[in-house]
Amino acid sequence: MKRLTIFTLILLLVCTFSATALTAGDIFLSTPVIAKAVVPTVAAITQLIDESSTDAVIMASFEIGLFTLPNAFLLYSVYTENPEWTKVARTITKFTDGIAGAVFTGYGIYLVAGFSNQIAGWDQIVGIIALLYSIPVWVAFGLDFIPYSFEKKATY
Repeated sequence: MKRLTIFTLILLLVCTFSATALTAGDIFLSTPVIAKAVVPTVAAITQLIDESSTDAVIMASFEIGLFTLPNAFLLYSVYTENPEWTKVARTITKFTDGIAGAVFTGYGIYLVAGFSNQIAGWDQIVGIIALLYSIPVWVAFGLDFIPYSFEKKATY
C-alpha cells in the first residue's frame, strides 16, 4: 500500500509540473479530476484484494468505469490543451458526476429515512456515509461547468 501511495504522489507531481502552460485556475479545476481518477482506482484495488467480498469485481468495475476512465480522459485532454476534446470530456464527467451524486444522495436518504428493513442502526450509519460521500461529488459536478482557460480562447 505504501508503494501505491508513493506512486500516486509521484504521478500527481509529474502531472502538475508538466502542465506549464496551464493557469493556476486550470490546475485548481483539475484537482478534483485527479482525485476522481486516482481514488476509485485505489479503492478498486483494495476491494479486489478483499477476498471476503464476492461482489468486489462488480463494484471495482463500476467505480473505474464511472469515475476513473472519464476523468483520466478529461485530464489527458486538459494537459494536452485540446479544447474540443476537453469540452466533450467535461460533458461526459458532468453526466457521470450527476448520476453518481444522485445515486449517493438517493441511497443515503433511502437508508436514513428507514425504508429498508435490514439491520437496525446500521442503515442510518451507512446512509449518513452515503450522504457525506455525495457532497464532494456534487462539488465536483458544479466545477465541471466551469470551462478551462484554453477553452475560452478556442473558436467552435
